[in-house]
Amino acid sequence: MRKNLWLAVAVLVLGGSGEPIHGEGQLNDFVVVLPQVAKGDLIETTIVFLNTSTTAVDVAVEATDEQLLEPTSFELGPFERRDLKLDAEGELVKGAVRVQAESTISVEGRIRTRSEPGGDFTSHVTILAEPLQSEVVIPISYRSDGIDNTGIALFFEEAGFLEISVYDSVGNLVDEGAEMMGGMGHPDRHAAFFFDEWFAPLLGDRDEFTGSLRLGFTTGMGFAATALYTKGLEYWTARVQEVNEARRYFDVYMTPGVAVDALDGMSVEYGFQVHEESESHATVYCTGQVARAVERDPRVSKVIAAGPSGVH
Repeated sequence: MRKNLWLAVAVLVLGGSGEPIHGEGQLNDFVVVLPQVAKGDLIETTIVFLNTSTTAVDVAVEATDEQLLEPTSFELGPFERRDLKLDAEGELVKGAVRVQAESTISVEGRIRTRSEPGGDFTSHVTILAEPLQSEVVIPISYRSDGIDNTGIALFFEEAGFLEISVYDSVGNLVDEGAEMMGGMGHPDRHAAFFFDEWFAPLLGDRDEFTGSLRLGFTTGMGFAATALYTKGLEYWTARVQEVNEARRYFDVYMTPGVAVDALDGMSVEYGFQVHEESESHATVYCTGQVARAVERDPRVSKVIAAGPSGVH
């Protein structure tokens, strides 16, 4: 029953404080994701929105399955709170929810579950929002008796490869691989799983495992993740931390026919800073993960590492 609640009922919601993604005249200044939420006889999810500013903010909410939540938009006045409840009745419906706003707001998911329809709610958890990321690390705890485990939910904004690395408690790499995941409109745009379900061969005969899971996405700031520790029907949020990879300078050369100033818009898309531009290329400041994603962009010919101050 516990695993069914995690995988099918999706006891995972993202909410919180992402970095604003700036655009011109578009409702995408701030983006956070609830990678997998659900409603049905066994689960009730309430999404809480709070405007933390002194000015009104337009908000748009969209789910991957309209049976879960039809697209909606509304205005939040200064310091206004609004609750959006997904009722705990009927057949199970699950999916991901994406929130856009003109400026930073607070978003969280409050989840209640029960073991049988009409019964009392037995589990409660609140999870704060996560922004779109390029690389994160999650602490992992597992015991083979099935009582202790770590559940993970992922949402993919764009199509790309998910690079997966598992480390033991002292930081040794013990497993790695990659999976192709899709973006909006693709059936693989989100996933939810227990640690032992994805990594059964790694665990083998181990009774327990403590370590970390590192996830990197090859397409810019293209995915979001959340995680919960489970013990029976109890849940606690696990910290999803952006990997602190050092930022460096890279020279970006554009594909013939593409102007260098196209990088101004790409800097929003991928999350890098443009240091300086010339007729042939631009020097940008970002992590290696982002630089690799930029080099895969068809508008880019090649990316070369520059010196520590932006000079070879």
